[in-house]
Amino acid sequence: MKDKGLRGATPTIVDVAREAGVSRATAARALGDYGYASADTRQRVVDAAKRLAYQPNQLARSMVTGRSEMIGVVVADIENLYFARAIRAITDTASANGFGVVLATTDEDIELERNAVRLCPTPLLTGSSSTSSPLFASVSTVTAQRFTTPESRLTPR
Repeated sequence: MKDKGLRGATPTIVDVAREAGVSRATAARALGDYGYASADTRQRVVDAAKRLAYQPNQLARSMVTGRSEMIGVVVADIENLYFARAIRAITDTASANGFGVVLATTDEDIELERNAVRLCPTPLLTGSSSTSSPLFASVSTVTAQRFTTPESRLTPR
């Protein structure tokens, strides 16, 4: 990005387009790998993005696409080995598939769980995992509940 008195400013798609000598839309198509852009144009845009150390704004992208490639995980007790192993499996699988994980722990408090859900804008979450109640009505939900005694399996919650 050319210095315009904005030292440390994060380069935008507009800066990449200007550097590559193309329109903003063409730069977006070339970097997003959708629509048409010639091989030469695509390469110029990619090179400009590298020179400027451009990083896509994931929040802006998620607002346009309606997907964030983030998975929200709300757990009752992060110190519990059951949940620790589940979180490890979730994060490993998510990472291997290009997703990030947002984690909240609630100490088995339903109000903390509600607050965690409120803090995560559901349109921006691709999926969620909740461990005690189905509060994620607008996104795909996985609910996991560990049982501590045989009797607890029979007790409705």
